[in-house]
Amino acid sequence: MTRGAPELRSVPIDKLFCLCFDFSFSVRRRGMPPRSITHLLLVLGLLAGALLLVATGPTIAGFYADMVLNSKAEKRGMPPVVFPHWIHRIEFKCKVCHPAIFEMRSGSNDIDMNKIINGQFCGKCHNGTVAWKPVQCARCHSGQPGLTTGPLLGVK
Repeated sequence: MTRGAPELRSVPIDKLFCLCFDFSFSVRRRGMPPRSITHLLLVLGLLAGALLLVATGPTIAGFYADMVLNSKAEKRGMPPVVFPHWIHRIEFKCKVCHPAIFEMRSGSNDIDMNKIINGQFCGKCHNGTVAWKPVQCARCHSGQPGLTTGPLLGVK
């Protein structure tokens, strides 16, 4: 597939649950909104996931502005990484990550697992304190083989 083309990716339904849970936990950890609203967000996410499961089978399509990172993954025997930009953008302003952690140009960040584990790139937050540690490979390495590095859906 060509970069920038309207590609669809498969997201396991359990990943949708993890994203909803992580988001509701993060909102709750900040002390807002009340627990009942946090639980409501989680339940709504689960219901949406269940409806999508019934409508589309065991996978769902990706979201606008999700990023594919595949300059090293497949060469090292792993599926491409699909970065859920949309969920991060819901919680944080652009300046939290750009340009201090990530350059805003596709393919310009030399990311690999050693750097992440050592606290660079994704590891700045995904360290077990701010957000979950990167110990479950499939949470990030969820792309279809052959995806090219760049935006999953959207402009070139």
